[in-house]
Amino acid sequence: MRVRKDFDLNEVFQYINHTALFKNQWQLKTASQADYLRLVEEKYVPVLSELQKEVIAKGWFEPKVVYGYFGCYSEGNDVLLFDLPETRNVIARFTFPRQREGRKLSIADFFVPKSSGQFDVIGLSVVTIGSRASEETKKLFDAGEFTKYLYLHGLSVETAEALAELFHKQIREELGIAGDDAPRVGDLFHQKYRGSRYSFGYPACRSSLPARVCVNTRVYVLTRRTELAAQELRAIRSSCAGRTRARCSCGAAYGNGPIAGEIKKIL
Repeated sequence: MRVRKDFDLNEVFQYINHTALFKNQWQLKTASQADYLRLVEEKYVPVLSELQKEVIAKGWFEPKVVYGYFGCYSEGNDVLLFDLPETRNVIARFTFPRQREGRKLSIADFFVPKSSGQFDVIGLSVVTIGSRASEETKKLFDAGEFTKYLYLHGLSVETAEALAELFHKQIREELGIAGDDAPRVGDLFHQKYRGSRYSFGYPACRSSLPARVCVNTRVYVLTRRTELAAQELRAIRSSCAGRTRARCSCGAAYGNGPIAGEIKKIL
């Protein structure tokens, strides 16, 4: 497992999906596309620019990533992870649902099967922008500054997602498959690249809440084991196969859940 903390927030901000930020997080609703574009240009882009400057100046976001690669193969709807090259012991098993219609695919189909006699590679990662973001948004909410609370909260959520997008690009580069990436950042939001990110709790990895917590705990065990062995690990979970949406952004993205609590202890 590897740790990265040397991120330039200005670079991370370039990977923010403005549509998700303005429409979903900041709740910009308009009657027409023309009105939307006008409001974005006249009001929301300036607000975003000033808020990003404030975030950097005051150190509210602390982007960090832990990631690593594991040997694996599929077995039915399961993906088994191994502690290669040490012992070839199974250290985790993830079960993914299969589509009931259409191509009837499962995430497991994209890894070599056990019957091949070979191992594939799966990348696991966790990203966070740190606990300070939650602390500052809580202060704003408690003080009744609800507009700025909405802006900062939304920016924190989408910055965590942007960090995941940026780092997934780095993972593709390390795996030697980034040559198929679209040149425009905006196109990456529509998966115009080779590979996929998945998150536990979304349809391709859907499960009940207890099962998600169990899955996240298993990934935490994988990363924690490496920390004890190499003293490198400082965070918890997700996959490259990994989409994010909370300030502590990982598989199922529990910004204030038990896994996020463990992140705060370690980072």
